[in-house]
Amino acid sequence: MKEETIIKEIVKKIEELNLVQISELTKVLQEKYNISNEIIISEPKKEQKEEKKELINVIIKLIGLKEDFKEGPKKIQAYKFVSIIANSNGRELNVIQAKKLVDEGVTLLENIISDKAQEIKKQLEENGVEVTII
Repeated sequence: MKEETIIKEIVKKIEELNLVQISELTKVLQEKYNISNEIIISEPKKEQKEEKKELINVIIKLIGLKEDFKEGPKKIQAYKFVSIIANSNGRELNVIQAKKLVDEGVTLLENIISDKAQEIKKQLEENGVEVTII
């Protein structure tokens, strides 16, 4: 079989899984292949560091999923990304808990420095999650 056909078959089988099974599969693959959930947010350039930055602590509040992320694999990826962001910022959150937070539209992170919050907001929005900064 061609590699492309094998991959399509794997994707088709994954689409048949429920959220709990996908979460477990993700965990197993991460452990087996030593994959980290950490997101690296790049350091500001030297010129940006020298500028005075607004160091106000803010709250990132989830609103929901963007319309084109409400179905299929994109939906699961959006929830997974919320989990990754939370975990990389000191909050233990699995995919199922992330789904619940998104569906309820609650606070994801608190006491985040304004600049970091803007970066996180941008990343979440790029991954289908609607958020607001308070």
